[in-house]
Amino acid sequence: MAKRPTKKTTSSETGTPKTAAKPAGVNGTPPARSRKTARSSTTAPKRARAGAKTEVRAPSSEEIAARAYELFAARGYEHGHDLEDWLRAEADLRAR
Repeated sequence: MAKRPTKKTTSSETGTPKTAAKPAGVNGTPPARSRKTARSSTTAPKRARAGAKTEVRAPSSEEIAARAYELFAARGYEHGHDLEDWLRAEADLRAR
């Protein structure tokens, strides 16, 4: 497929291509860019207290499915409660 030529717009007075105006800093210099430092206190990890649980892992889909099936079986294999079982299983596993 052939490409169409792009239409360039030009200033009617000078015949030069139009460009978007960029904000300038002092004396026409580009504005200063803000820099984030690597030592920012918000990015540093916080230390955990001794004996505290440091890693909280979300349950996997397989674990949730197995627990939801247990709830389904405990109800006597009554259909129509799959979403309730899934959400309850997820909550049970996160509480552990």
